Amino acid sequence: MKRGLLLGSCLVLGTAGLSFAGPLKPAEVSAGAKWVFHVDVEGAINSELGAAIIEEARARGDADQKLAAMQATFGFDPVKDVKSLTVWGDKFQPGSGVAVVRAKLDKDKLLNLARLNAGYAESTHGQHKLYSWTDRNDHANPQRCGAFVGTDLLVIGGSAADVTAALDVLDGASPAAKATDPLLTLATASNGAHVQAAAIDFAMPAEAGPQAAAFQQVESGSMEMGQFNGHAFINLKLTYKTEADAQNLVAMAQGMIAMVKMQRDPQTQQPRYPEAVELANLTQINANGKTVTLGSSYPTAKVIEAMKKHWQKKTPAPATAPAR
Repeated sequence: MKRGLLLGSCLVLGTAGLSFAGPLKPAEVSAGAKWVFHVDVEGAINSELGAAIIEEARARGDADQKLAAMQATFGFDPVKDVKSLTVWGDKFQPGSGVAVVRAKLDKDKLLNLARLNAGYAESTHGQHKLYSWTDRNDHANPQRCGAFVGTDLLVIGGSAADVTAALDVLDGASPAAKATDPLLTLATASNGAHVQAAAIDFAMPAEAGPQAAAFQQVESGSMEMGQFNGHAFINLKLTYKTEADAQNLVAMAQGMIAMVKMQRDPQTQQPRYPEAVELANLTQINANGKTVTLGSSYPTAKVIEAMKKHWQKKTPAPATAPAR
């Protein structure tokens, strides 16, 4: 997300690697939603993996200084103050959807930033004040609109229509989703899930391009990521229009896994990416009729070890002091 849809959630999203939390609340999602994305920030931060990422970021760079700068600019600490992020929409179009951010916010600082943008305007919707502006850095979908609810909730989207629809849901003027609705049933998370997403009645936008061909025949799907019992995990579920489409996806995924296993170091002839091979061996892909499931679980300690190796490769060697 770019600064426009951010200005409240930007601060949150800018630290996606560090945070996001709070369980998905049906009352924050419209009954007419076709897709939903939720991140559980507190759970991620308090997990073994989240703590390791934060510790490593602080040890290797200027994370503390950047967090302090963000707090000075935006008025909150994204690691400590963000409680949850839920994004939902009732159609599959670029720029559509609304983000509901729960956090300890500094309303005045955020509004001062919004006022710096072109097209800034204020209006009302019921008891709520709406703030609109143009994000000149987003040429495709430049319009932004936001509203504060209470002291710890920010609703922000690409149009006033999306934001007012979300406000009506929060106010009880429009029906909210129920845990038993098809969308939220599909989005039900396992123990330890920090990220969850789901979509029903899926329709791939024409703007998606050829790279999204594998999803053109998808009817519905869900995804979750998290950590439980010392293992990081990811689970995917896709329901296709036909069994043949489901089988094609399985064949493509199995082919990609086989290619990973075949990669060898030309000198040692050992696996070039041993961690990826081990992960591939732990990945299960199955098709049941039109539905494809993919699940993978990997020890959290090994994930942290692999990440540290990656960071070490990216970190430049310390400069050598000149000889005297």
